[in-house]
Amino acid sequence: MYKSSIESFIGNITVTGKKRIELLASRDAIKKLIFDKFYEDYEIIFRGQGSYDMHTLINPDAGQEYDLDLGVFIQVKQDKRNSFDRPKTVKNNLKNIVDSQTNAPTQIKKSCVRVNYASKNYHIDLPVYIEFNDNKYLARGDDEWMISDPQANTDWFNKKASDDLNQIRKTVKLLKAWKSNHAIKFSGLAIAILATNECVSQGDLFETFCYTTERILENLKKSFSCKKPYFPYNDVLIDLSDNQKSNVIDALKKLIDYQRTILDSEDVEIVNKCFFKIFGSRFPRIEKIDPSKLKQYKSKPLINNKNESGK
Repeated sequence: MYKSSIESFIGNITVTGKKRIELLASRDAIKKLIFDKFYEDYEIIFRGQGSYDMHTLINPDAGQEYDLDLGVFIQVKQDKRNSFDRPKTVKNNLKNIVDSQTNAPTQIKKSCVRVNYASKNYHIDLPVYIEFNDNKYLARGDDEWMISDPQANTDWFNKKASDDLNQIRKTVKLLKAWKSNHAIKFSGLAIAILATNECVSQGDLFETFCYTTERILENLKKSFSCKKPYFPYNDVLIDLSDNQKSNVIDALKKLIDYQRTILDSEDVEIVNKCFFKIFGSRFPRIEKIDPSKLKQYKSKPLINNKNESGK
């Protein structure tokens, strides 16, 4: 249903052209700056991570920023690991180096150093790791070196997404666009993992989107967690407060209500209103509805999985 409008919307929110080139140029400039000055006695390796390397980066809503990630890996010998600088010190050292890159203040976050390009509407997050014998530890907070392997996430997601004619990747982009429109505290990593785990192609992209949303909500209601499907299998939602968790659940319920109305309604104005509520004014207007393609989903699940027998 509404294939052309949804595909057009996905095309509009996908980062391409000049902005893509600009983001990469800024990332490369930061690489050179860090490489020349950061822990010069150690080998530094850079690895892209996050939505850009998963091909799910979207154009943000007005007032929001593009988010690019660049992992900074300090290669250390095993006998130096326990005597290496504290995460707080490492991040402060990195901040002092990249501060000159932009006019906007550089921020030290819990798990990265953020370089802000306020006038250009984007920021680049620099998570810092120490690495030895293929073990990677993320500088988190002031004193924690947390086991973390972002490449495992990228490899896992890209393998899963390559098997389904891009329905997983498109569903992730739709969920991220919905999140962006509602400013919900719900990380892109959590969305990617949950959507990948629950997405089963229904043929029609909108039906896949609906089915995936329903499955995500049902699982979060049972247990509000999202464990990485790779070592160390930690929960990426663990830092959300009870209020933030409730906000996610409530927002997903409203999303499903709008999806159900779209599936049921023959009124083009109601359909357009619901798409606007989900995605905002960026979603292209529907001009007419083909009644022959309408489906009636009055009871749960919102979409029956067409790939399960007896459904």
